[in-house]
Amino acid sequence: MAITLRSKLLATLDTVQMPTKVEMRQGAPNKNAHPRQKVTYEEGRSLRYRRENCGRRIMKAVKALAPAALFAVFFCAGAGAEDSKTSGPAQPPGVPAKEFEAKAGYCETCHGLSARGFIGTNPMPRLAGQQPGYIKNQLQAFIDRRRLNPVMGNVAHVLSPAMVDFLSTHFKDLDPPPYGGAPKDLMSEGEKIYHEGVPSAEVPACETCHGQDAYGMDQFPRLAGQLDGYVIAKLTNWSKERGQDPNNPDNSQVMGPIAEKLTKEQIAAVAAYVSDLK
Repeated sequence: MAITLRSKLLATLDTVQMPTKVEMRQGAPNKNAHPRQKVTYEEGRSLRYRRENCGRRIMKAVKALAPAALFAVFFCAGAGAEDSKTSGPAQPPGVPAKEFEAKAGYCETCHGLSARGFIGTNPMPRLAGQQPGYIKNQLQAFIDRRRLNPVMGNVAHVLSPAMVDFLSTHFKDLDPPPYGGAPKDLMSEGEKIYHEGVPSAEVPACETCHGQDAYGMDQFPRLAGQLDGYVIAKLTNWSKERGQDPNNPDNSQVMGPIAEKLTKEQIAAVAAYVSDLK
């Protein structure tokens, strides 16, 4: 059974084609996508993009074989039940329903109902629809003090890995409407910067990492629907809060020099644009 599954997987992976240079620069065809300009210096990112894009295709192939793999697990488990009663694999740790509900409710205290975000003196970010990989990375960054925030540092310290997994999935599945409310007159300029960048300042298009729809990808965060006040505050103070351990860098290192090159007006424009996206 295992050999058969392995053969099927290898056969499926043989069909996975690496993207061409044109695909890497332009992405999949999308008649509704905003027209983009090629940014020459993004060539340096192409290898990372190739690997991540290929990785997603491989995961699709693996998921396609998941039912057969699951059947194999149960088949083998049943066949050897008598021999493995005392030496079977440990069950993964779970999170009691009441404990999870209490923690999710606690998160909403600051991040708003349905994790929509909260507009106040200090805007609290929207977590709804956020990439699980990004949430996990940032929680660990708070623990490691790579990202500074005294409140979140204490919150992250007490979360178990299982709870982090549950919460990350929970937030990803939420989809409340964005607050909006950002200045409409800034959105046109923000849209241009998001999709085309600022070539004169060597600022790449935001969509390069955050996607054409601003839904994010893996450890690159979703920006669609994020509070404009929060985006402005983070980009303005990036170097004071993020990437605080140069010996342990993460994705925040990518945004550091970009945030420094953006003017206050450009930051406000991009923030207004993404805040209105659904």
